Amino acid sequence: MPIHQTAARGFEHGAQAYEEARPSYPLDAIEYIRSISPMELDVIVDLGAGTGKLTRRLNTLNARKLIAVE
Repeated sequence: MPIHQTAARGFEHGAQAYEEARPSYPLDAIEYIRSISPMELDVIVDLGAGTGKLTRRLNTLNARKLIAVE
């Protein structure tokens, strides 16, 4: 089902404002994951990925596969 142009424009502008205003995840959280996984990570799944802020941080862990699900 196509999205009305007005709705699409509103979402586009709202999503950008949300992305800019929402704080990121602390690097300490990523370092904690790294510390409890001494071997190479195989797959990381980010459930409820939303804007992808955590996904981008998880990507620094260099897992074989990173899956983001909203």
